[in-house]
Amino acid sequence: MAESESATKRPSEEHTDESSNIFKRRNTHTTINSILKKTEREDACQEIALFFYNNAISFNVANNDEFRRMLELVAKHGVGFKPPSYHEIRVKYLKQQVEKTNMILEEHKLFWKKNGCTIMTDGWTDRRRRTILNFLVNSPRGTVFLKSIDASDICKTADKIYKIMDDVVEEIGEDNVIQIVIYIFLNDAPIMNYIFLSTCNSYESSYDPQVMSFHSPSRSFYNVRV
Repeated sequence: MAESESATKRPSEEHTDESSNIFKRRNTHTTINSILKKTEREDACQEIALFFYNNAISFNVANNDEFRRMLELVAKHGVGFKPPSYHEIRVKYLKQQVEKTNMILEEHKLFWKKNGCTIMTDGWTDRRRRTILNFLVNSPRGTVFLKSIDASDICKTADKIYKIMDDVVEEIGEDNVIQIVIYIFLNDAPIMNYIFLSTCNSYESSYDPQVMSFHSPSRSFYNVRV
């Protein structure tokens, strides 16, 4: 009787032991994979960090969404991903990005015509003591970088500053510009800090006398120092 009971339990015990062994093997396999993945990630991170160091890339780039999206797409591709060549980056993909940027810019321009926009200008002095002016266009749609120029000579006379601002207004479209915001540094000191409110395509503008002043018969700005 005892032998019979023992015989009936053996298959169950054997099945339990087998299941336990399979579970242990799976756990061991999972642990090994985790260790390998961790090692692979560490190696990849070291190479990425080295790329930053050797190419003097700002550490803030690591917080950039485009940086993370780039790595996610590379990982999605999997083993065998072939990075873009020098020529592809310099020609093919640069051309594609320029086309995309121009399409986005055109969308902004349509919005400017419908709702108006603000031209924003800020100036700063670089290490070579050059005065650089940045021009941006802002609207509820967003802010667009328009251009940057060396204004080392321009900032010395009111006429030249007026001319460059006039050209920018013409480029954007007189009917589209609601106001111009100017904040310019020269030799690390602010020389202009104004908001010009445009009205009906005719402006009248004046600066602080100790800085400079302009007047135009065809346009009119009301200025507010900030």
